[in-house]
Amino acid sequence: LDNSPVWDDSEEVCVKTESIAPLSSAQLDLVLKRLGLMAAVGPAIESYRLELQAAREERAQPKASFCAVQPPKETTLLTCAECGASFTMRRTLELHKRQHLNALNAPSSLSSSG
Repeated sequence: LDNSPVWDDSEEVCVKTESIAPLSSAQLDLVLKRLGLMAAVGPAIESYRLELQAAREERAQPKASFCAVQPPKETTLLTCAECGASFTMRRTLELHKRQHLNALNAPSSLSSSG
């Protein structure tokens, strides 16, 4: 296994950071273009930016939701003919009526078994 350094450290390079003036954004763009490291924005990037903008605008606008609270409907009350109890759902009234039938068919605890 070779543990020799990959880089040749025989020459020391010293850069003084105080001597380098910070570049403005325009200057940095110019340097990068001259080095060939900065390309112009192409049509694909522009269309992608427009798609992102359209998506942002679409998310910002409110949409109708199926989960949104609906205004209350006028409900008709269904009434039990035997006891007068009121229900808003037909299924609940049917289950209630079955309770009356079960009570009539159940053996009474007052009857004598002897």
